[in-house]
Amino acid sequence: MTDRLSSSSQTPAAPPGAPAGAPFAERHFLACVAVLLVAMGAAMFAGVFLDSDTVDEAFHLSCGYTFLRTGELPAATEHPPLAQALSALPLLLLHLRLQPADASSAGSQAKWGGDADFLYHNVVPAETILAAGRSVKVVLTLLFGGFIAWWTRRHFGALPALVALLLFAFDPSFIAHGHLATTDVPAAFAFLAGCLSWNAFLTRGSMRYALWCGLVTGLALAVKYSALLLPVLYVCWYLVHGLQQAAALQAPRWRCSFGHFVKSMAAVLGGAFVALYVSYGFETRPLLPAEFGGTPLSAILVQNPATASLGAILLHHPGLARVLDTAALRLPIPAPSFVRGFLYVSLHNAHGHTSYLLGQTSGGGWWYYFPVVFGVKTPAGVLALLLLAVAAAFLIAIRAGPREAVFRLLRARQEWYALTIPPLAYFTLATTSHINIGIRHILPVYPFVFIWIAAILFTFRPPDLPAFFRKAAVVSVALVVVESAAAFPRYLAFFNLPSGGRSQGWKYVVDSNLDWGQDMKRLQPYLERNGAAGNVCLAAFTVAPASQFGITAHPIPKSAEEARAQGCLVVISLSILYEWRPSDGSYDWLERRQPTGRVGDSFRVYDLRARP
Repeated sequence: MTDRLSSSSQTPAAPPGAPAGAPFAERHFLACVAVLLVAMGAAMFAGVFLDSDTVDEAFHLSCGYTFLRTGELPAATEHPPLAQALSALPLLLLHLRLQPADASSAGSQAKWGGDADFLYHNVVPAETILAAGRSVKVVLTLLFGGFIAWWTRRHFGALPALVALLLFAFDPSFIAHGHLATTDVPAAFAFLAGCLSWNAFLTRGSMRYALWCGLVTGLALAVKYSALLLPVLYVCWYLVHGLQQAAALQAPRWRCSFGHFVKSMAAVLGGAFVALYVSYGFETRPLLPAEFGGTPLSAILVQNPATASLGAILLHHPGLARVLDTAALRLPIPAPSFVRGFLYVSLHNAHGHTSYLLGQTSGGGWWYYFPVVFGVKTPAGVLALLLLAVAAAFLIAIRAGPREAVFRLLRARQEWYALTIPPLAYFTLATTSHINIGIRHILPVYPFVFIWIAAILFTFRPPDLPAFFRKAAVVSVALVVVESAAAFPRYLAFFNLPSGGRSQGWKYVVDSNLDWGQDMKRLQPYLERNGAAGNVCLAAFTVAPASQFGITAHPIPKSAEEARAQGCLVVISLSILYEWRPSDGSYDWLERRQPTGRVGDSFRVYDLRARP
């Protein structure tokens, strides 16, 4: 087996100035990285100005700006503040008007209306606010790509690094969500950084690296609650590393032990606490402030399925329950909003979220939702590369027989575990989620996949791996570029070629996979061309008022006959039609008709006006 798989070898970082005889990828690495990131940045900035605001952006910008100005968070929020605050940083220069704090982030009509007011009824135009907030996320996404290239080059070489970056830079989902003022791409960045910082700790065993990993983990927790998986991963990963040390042919640089584990986890948790506390603006308050209306903590725990067992214990020990209820009302604790947020997001997940998959609507989701989404929203070229990489890894592992393969896997370089354990654990956990609303919730899986594919297919050469794999990989990479270029500039609604493309996406999923309010800007010119800007019957999946786009909208009639009588052009978004349609069946008549047109990727048009 080649040394590139052995844990005893480490590919050194390439020198800043590669000699003239070095491979092209090494000699021109920085130039190639710049070209790929510029191409990605251009695609994202096109979306910044061409896409209207998506459903969640006004909320995140409003919360982030309020937090930066006042240090206050909504009393009940499912979102940590760090990513929101980053988006809102340039808004401080605009001196915007604050919106009244809302007690909930759970989706009430009052909440959505307040978010829309912040964006559309402020002292500067909504376009300016949106562009400023989105630009921060574009820069962050480009830094994400640079981090992928830097880490991959350091551990696997220049060519795999460029391939990994290319897969990232041309990925439609990262382009789509990388230019939105939301939390999903920062969460993916933070999750990758946390895992790779733990990998650096396991390589050296130093408490300094454990503390650094803790700081990164705290920042990840301040972005999204999915990062709560990280400490669990660290524990399991440490045990696996102990097995690796036992199977190693050479003495390790340091030894796994219970004492070392306790000290390292203490450093991680200490660093995470510091980063989290700072990210929450040193918030120190009781867990349940007065605006909660006096609901006891024990009652909240009982009502939440995720904490029901703890609540049941408190019910059997009334004295302990009274102590905890009193402490929750009076005892200040660090970052109480983080704890409350976890309770709310766990309650949300337990109750489920309305979602749509393969023609069916559910409030509890499906275990196979994310496997289906992965299959239809991942570029066909990436799927082909993944199959090639799995086959290549299998061939490399069993080259000397199944028995020897087990030892070779245990003696493999630490980086291979860093690229396989976290995405498998994250994806498996995602299949248990009851909040099934988009590929954006599994974006943290993809960077690991990109790096792993590039490292397998572009590090190994014959005789370790037949030349066919490298040639097939080059063709698949070219397919990724073609698919991505064909999706420009409407990346949010991307669906791969095997699924039928964007026009067939509604058969699989909607919501943030396809229709998230991004086409309102495209609707107004369409209506003007068709003479219907003043008489359109509209149902749109957006918080944006139609009047802000020069559209006078009316409710959709309950039948075709009423629509003809009104003489209006009927326009409805796919998320409303399939996922959020009224329970009284008032939109069912639209499903039985063939649309006469389409606006962008999310609006269907039914022209029932009388013809001269």
